[in-house]
Parts: sequence; structure tokens; C-alpha cells
Amino acid sequence: MGPYLLPPALRTLHESYPDLRIAVYEERGRNLRAQLRDGQLDLIITLRDGATDFAHTDIVTERLYACSAHDDPFGGSTAPLKPKDLQGRTLLSLGRSHRLTRQVAELAREWDAELSTDYEGTSLDAIRAMSAMGDAVAILPSLYAVSEAKSDPGLAVRPIDSPHATRTIALMWRRTAPQHSAFQALGKRFAETAELIRI
Repeated sequence: MGPYLLPPALRTLHESYPDLRIAVYEERGRNLRAQLRDGQLDLIITLRDGATDFAHTDIVTERLYACSAHDDPFGGSTAPLKPKDLQGRTLLSLGRSHRLTRQVAELAREWDAELSTDYEGTSLDAIRAMSAMGDAVAILPSLYAVSEAKSDPGLAVRPIDSPHATRTIALMWRRTAPQHSAFQALGKRFAETAELIRI
């Protein structure tokens, strides 16, 4: 989320609040929640699932996109794919500790597809590049797909038409944090930026 949401969001924040300083750390979602709970972090951006321990505001609900080589059978259209279109296909995702990968594994079971065990990417850029080189299909969140992958002429990038092929990203903080209203306002800024990226 950070590489394609934070730069434009922080740029607009800096214009409005030139003295505001935000330190950004990238970490896996499970570790972020533990660090937030322990007071090591003030805010985290992560999937909303299981957020009952924390106060939060939603930033964006993203569709998932399928990304494949341009000469893949998917390459002739930009129309949404149905889950049956992915039946029997090999799906690429990040390493198994990532929440996105756990979701892709569930979708692969539901769609009678297969999650690749031959390759696990360390970044969305990596799985995008792997999809361009072979028969596997990378599953990407929409903000990344729209801001990065769609501009690659070697790729076919199509949304997946399934109610399960979505994820909600939220800004979270401890319920006891005294900056509740400020954090809500920050989440609103992030949501506005996410919407601009998707347009």
C-alpha cells in the first residue's frame, strides 16, 4: 500500500501542514498490529479484517485484478474476468505471511485455480514481472493495478468480477489515543488520495 498511496497523500498533507512530520515504516500486517498494540507505532495502514481491537477509518475498498502476459488468452480484452475464467490457472501472489496471499489462496480454492508454490514474490512489482514472463496470473490490488501495472504495455490487466475479490484497507490506531479526531481526518485525506488514484 505504502509505495503507491503514501507519496501523493503525504505530498498534499505537507502542502497543508508544512510542519507536520510523519515517520513511515514498512512491515507485514501481523507485525504492524503488534507494534500498534504495544505503543511502538501510533497508526497503521492495513487490511480492516479483525480490526475490533482498534479504532479505525476505512481508506479504500479495492477490487482485485488479474495480471498476465499480453499474449495470454486474457490479453484481448479489458472487460472484468469471471472466476470461471481463472479455473485451472496458476495464480501468483506474495510470500505466505502476507494477508493478500492468504486471500488469494482462499480464492484459488473457491475458483478451482492453483496458488503457485514455485514462486512467491517479495513485492507486487516482482509478481507483476513474473506474470509477464509466463503462464501464471498475478493477483493485484486495484490501486497498484491502476497506478502501476496498467501502464506496462507487456501486460493484460483486468478486474475480477467477484464479491470475494475485494479487500478493505483501513487506517488504525489505539482506542485510547487522544488524537482520535486528527487520525480520522488523516484517514479521510488518505481516502481522497486513493479515490484520485483509482479515477
